[in-house]
Amino acid sequence: MNNIFCTKNKITAFIAGMLSSSVVYASETAESEPVSIWNGDIYTSLFGLILFIVLLVVLGKFAWGPILDGLKKREDFIRQQIKDAEGARADAEKTLRRYETKMQKAEDRAAEVINEARDEALKITQRVTEEAQAKADEIIKQAQKSIANAKEQAVRDLHGYSSELAVELAGKILGKSISSEEHRELINQTISELENSNG
Repeated sequence: MNNIFCTKNKITAFIAGMLSSSVVYASETAESEPVSIWNGDIYTSLFGLILFIVLLVVLGKFAWGPILDGLKKREDFIRQQIKDAEGARADAEKTLRRYETKMQKAEDRAAEVINEARDEALKITQRVTEEAQAKADEIIKQAQKSIANAKEQAVRDLHGYSSELAVELAGKILGKSISSEEHRELINQTISELENSNG
């Protein structure tokens, strides 16, 4: 850019010098007439026309060419920046779509994991409930069995005690003492009769 400005300054100085010399030349040739390239002789007109053509050539080569080249480069730079920005935007949109897809997959997987955890929790709850119910049933069966055994033992004890009382009572009624052999025999007979009557 600095080269363009230096060239423009040189061209401006050159043009100013050419114009001043043509004005001086015109004023020397015709002092009383107004200054114009078409007033006066043919040499002045030709000099003005040549000066204009030289000015166009010089401006075309040193001013307009670099300026147009600079503008073209600037335009190409701007177009490239726009193309790069569009490419970056397209890349950003692709990245966003990929991110959204990953997020959707993550959400789907999270929902799947939650459903699996819920199903597993239900299975565990059901299994624990069934195990607890089975243990409770086993405890109830054992308790019922213990109660039945205790009841049988209580009935046996009651029968034995009743038999002893009956034998003692029979001995008192008969007025004789019963030997331990007879006592045992009476107790066993009474227990078997009671069991047969209960059974």
